[in-house]
Amino acid sequence: DDRALLAFAPTLIRYYLGEVPILEEIETYWLGDLDQRLIVLEDLDQYVIRPVYGEKILSMPGTSPMDERKKNLVVREVMENPSGYVAQAATCEAQTICYDAGKQEPGRQDHILFSLRRSENEYTVFPGALTRLSTDDAPFTASELGGGSKDTWVLTGREDVYDAGPRASLETRLPSHHVTSRVAESFYWIGRYLERARNLAGMISVIEALETEELNSTERMLYRPVWNRILPPLDGEKSSQRTISSAAGRYRLMLDLEESGAVIRAVQQATWNGESVLECLSLEAWAVMSKLRNQFERRRFRPDLSDEKCAAVTRALCADTTDFVAQFSGIAQTTMIADGGWSFYEVGESVERAITTANALTSMIKSLVRTPGSAREHAREIQMSAFLRLLSSRDVYRRVYQMRIEPGAVLQMLWQNPMVPRSVSRCMQRSLDLLREQESEPSAARRRMVSGIEEILAHVNQVEWETLADREIESDQDLPDSGRRSPKDSPLVHELETLLAGTQELHHMVTDGFLNHQIHLRPPEQSLLAGFSNAI
Repeated sequence: DDRALLAFAPTLIRYYLGEVPILEEIETYWLGDLDQRLIVLEDLDQYVIRPVYGEKILSMPGTSPMDERKKNLVVREVMENPSGYVAQAATCEAQTICYDAGKQEPGRQDHILFSLRRSENEYTVFPGALTRLSTDDAPFTASELGGGSKDTWVLTGREDVYDAGPRASLETRLPSHHVTSRVAESFYWIGRYLERARNLAGMISVIEALETEELNSTERMLYRPVWNRILPPLDGEKSSQRTISSAAGRYRLMLDLEESGAVIRAVQQATWNGESVLECLSLEAWAVMSKLRNQFERRRFRPDLSDEKCAAVTRALCADTTDFVAQFSGIAQTTMIADGGWSFYEVGESVERAITTANALTSMIKSLVRTPGSAREHAREIQMSAFLRLLSSRDVYRRVYQMRIEPGAVLQMLWQNPMVPRSVSRCMQRSLDLLREQESEPSAARRRMVSGIEEILAHVNQVEWETLADREIESDQDLPDSGRRSPKDSPLVHELETLLAGTQELHHMVTDGFLNHQIHLRPPEQSLLAGFSNAI
């Protein structure tokens, strides 16, 4: 008689009996569980809410939606004792036809079945049931609430009597793809923060490797401005200390909690979000995340370390970060249910990667535009080679183009190529596909989100990057060796900044559609890509 067991019956059957349920269970939510409670309270009109014991009905959807006063009363009573209530879909009750003086009337019905246990594993199900019906006086079937009852007889031949033999193995129903906004938001930020940590650790690893190579003074002078400019952007935070050009700066960027963009802070944020959804993470995946956090907690930031020791600690933590993040992603995909929670992890990962790539491309082109005189072509090749290494994309470029590094080809590959892992287009499309799976009938906010992402994606894919880059190079050649051109005068930079702003808007679209209740609005006349020119 404990209705809360209905929510867990299939799991209990599988765990204790090693079998799958024969009958489809009634969709039941136990409101003592936070996520199940959120699902129900966000849409009260769709559920019958009743106590775990007894026949009292707390909420019974009628022909019209409940008013706010009634909803508030229901929510208040549930919140006083959440574990004492369950909710069932309003459509789960069986319908029947009743005859009253020869006239057909629709009604609700349920059946209480009985079986007799004769010996171990031998049961006989009675060919009949106690049938409970709703009446003219009440829409409920329980007699305590005004319902009535009828006897039910099933006409059978002897060969039709149920034989409780070995149970067939049935295909298990997949869990719902829907998750609450709390779970979705936590997984989204786990994805963003782990990608941010992995990306920055990868950049620092490349620079540590470059510092050990035999580079001349010109090459070092050209590399270092690029390093700092392409650091991943932060969420509304700025720091004057962010630098990647020195051993001490890289050490600080790995381990200093006072540094807003430090890898240790990204790892901490990811772990805190993981702790909030431990019930959704597999033990194996959580173990990997915990190990990564422990690697950072074992080391304390010490500003007085020598450059040599700074470099050693930095290299070790970079290796741990890239290894453990990859392990977490791989293990989670093989040990966790592929529901909406994991989809939001992948959305967060894709959004972070798209923003990082767009920011890096914009910063890199600005640096190239400022390069003066006859050194331009040589400087451009050196800087772009280092740039591709920092984004772990130099080998990808060689496989795609099999030629020397050209700005237009780099832009086309990292903005538009659907096969390149860091491509902004690929990351946007992946996010869009995952978000479309979350709801068969999307709300108005989610339709706005989908159309907004589609708008940005269309603009990204229609730009002719090689043409823009060639025009930029031609205009550079007209400048004297001592000339220095402002990025503000560059159509290519303008295009990049416009699309960077659109890419950064991805975050607001996702949060508006799924994570927030406060919508991030733009003035109606302002387009996502205001000022975008499709003349190319």
